[in-house]
Amino acid sequence: TGLLKPGMPSDTNCYLFNGDFVYRGHYGIEVLLLIYSMRQVWPKSVFLNRGNHEHPSMNKRYKFEAQVTHSYDRKLYSIISQTFALLPFAALIDERVFVVHGGLTEFSDLTLKDIEDVVDLKEVPIHPRDKGERIAKQLMWSDPANDPKDPNAARLPNGFKANPRGAGVLWDSTITAAFCEKNNVELVVRSHQMMHTGYKFHHQQKLLTVFSASSYCGKNDNQGAVAIFEKATLPKPQCASFHADVIEALEKAGSKRPLEKIVSDVLRKIAEAVYDHRCDLLIDMSSHDTSLTGEIPLTVWATSMKQHTSLSLKWKELWPHVRYKDGPIPVSSSLASVTRINYRKFIERYSMRAIPKLWKRQRRHSIAIAVKTLLEAAKVEVVGSMMRALDEKQTGRLTYADAAIAVRRLAKTIPRDAMFEFLCEMDPRKFGFVHINSIIAELDLLQSHQQEFQWLWDILSEDDGLRKRKLREFFDGASGKRLDTASLCTFVQALSTGTSTSFVKPYDDSKAQLIRLIVHQVDMDDDGKISWQEFKQATRMLAPSPHVAIPPPARLLRVVRDHYDDLYVTFVSTDEEGTGVIEMDEFKSVLKTLVEVKKIDPIIEDDEMEALFYYLCTSPTQQSIMWRDVLNAASII
Repeated sequence: TGLLKPGMPSDTNCYLFNGDFVYRGHYGIEVLLLIYSMRQVWPKSVFLNRGNHEHPSMNKRYKFEAQVTHSYDRKLYSIISQTFALLPFAALIDERVFVVHGGLTEFSDLTLKDIEDVVDLKEVPIHPRDKGERIAKQLMWSDPANDPKDPNAARLPNGFKANPRGAGVLWDSTITAAFCEKNNVELVVRSHQMMHTGYKFHHQQKLLTVFSASSYCGKNDNQGAVAIFEKATLPKPQCASFHADVIEALEKAGSKRPLEKIVSDVLRKIAEAVYDHRCDLLIDMSSHDTSLTGEIPLTVWATSMKQHTSLSLKWKELWPHVRYKDGPIPVSSSLASVTRINYRKFIERYSMRAIPKLWKRQRRHSIAIAVKTLLEAAKVEVVGSMMRALDEKQTGRLTYADAAIAVRRLAKTIPRDAMFEFLCEMDPRKFGFVHINSIIAELDLLQSHQQEFQWLWDILSEDDGLRKRKLREFFDGASGKRLDTASLCTFVQALSTGTSTSFVKPYDDSKAQLIRLIVHQVDMDDDGKISWQEFKQATRMLAPSPHVAIPPPARLLRVVRDHYDDLYVTFVSTDEEGTGVIEMDEFKSVLKTLVEVKKIDPIIEDDEMEALFYYLCTSPTQQSIMWRDVLNAASII
């Protein structure tokens, strides 16, 4: 495998495995037994460090305990746990390279003697009580702070700060430099964090992260790596990256069912790739649907999937595992004889697990962004002329690809997500094409109300948003915090009467019609009433230059998905009593730390966090949520 690139262990070829032998994978027992066997055969050439996952609580959370007890018994798991407690926290290579799983600590004066003093600590405590226990935990859990672009930029206060994982610290280059100088060490090597190429140097080349698990968690396209040290070139290593081909390896091993063995990890990765590239997939696949049937050949589908997801998989063989979610496959009842794919039905199979109400709002907002951007760029007549020019056969119909070309030529800034939803909205019956006349009619209707939308935007923007705040208070004071059309019209009319801006036109029937349209658009319950959040969502499209394609809290859900692993560990650490419950303040604190550490831009606002929190509440009076619901809502299904 890639991990054994340097060759098998020998007296002149030693291996140091740097912790986390068991984690999320399905073969934790096999991996551990392989490493232990290598240690038994080559005791002077194979060495093991302890990682943060060689710990009872992590084994329980990530199912390694269940793997062992299910396949064998609890006695064997107890023996394995005892061996974990005997593993060292760190190692030295020729007295010049310090190797540890997580990283350094908050202590700028940390010595090797301090680390030796905690070697007898059999179990790293979840809540350290003294300096020794803090050192042990931070060696297992810490991460390096990002290097500032300016080497002279201010460092972290005291060289460290809290880690968003909820355990360990983030330490900066001053801690690394001090540790190396005090202990006559020239390089610190650690693991613990995924790197896209498998490795990365930090802190003026004095720190190296080496991560050996390629395709991490089955959802990332990262490489794994090994660091190879030669005595003549110490402390400088040669880093070799690799990408294990799991399917090929299983086939070479003679497995009769290679896909089934990795199905859960691979399918999760596919789901996220399809969701992230759904616009490009829809446009590319439809460009091959010249007959406007809504279907393309299986071979064309496979080629498009490989090109746009960047996943080098055997797509034809995977089709039975990724086919439509609902109902039988059209065309044929036999999977083996399927030759054509309903591509839109396939792409729309994948969506964010967010609550249905939230999902509908995201779609409507994306469509509004596309429409507003298009109408700002061109008149409806110009859009119609452009589309008809692409209709070479004069059928009055266009493929999604041709419709996208027309829209892109007029409005290049429409985000991909908005383009995807716009194209799908223009073909509500999923025929596989769009009617030009239908699009023009829809755009004409929206354009005819532009002045009314601008009128409402002018009112709500005046006095630094004072009237907007008054409107929110009016919603809050209503029964169930929801207003019907008549009440909303009356209050907006009162707001417009008190405006001082000269260009705000008086309230009239056209403005009342606009309010009715807004209520109709966002009334998910069809009860004739909407909340403040629903009203704000509908009017978000009024901003003069919209750049965000996904409204809160849907944008926040994407951030949660992108940082799933970091948030999982942080939520677990925050949930000290193991109840699974988290309150608003804790929820916002976790997310704000993530934003700061990962430098997420644009920044997540408080109202986005609050919106997601309350969406996940099961009742209006609820003051806490299950943190697992946050992670589940962001998953792609």
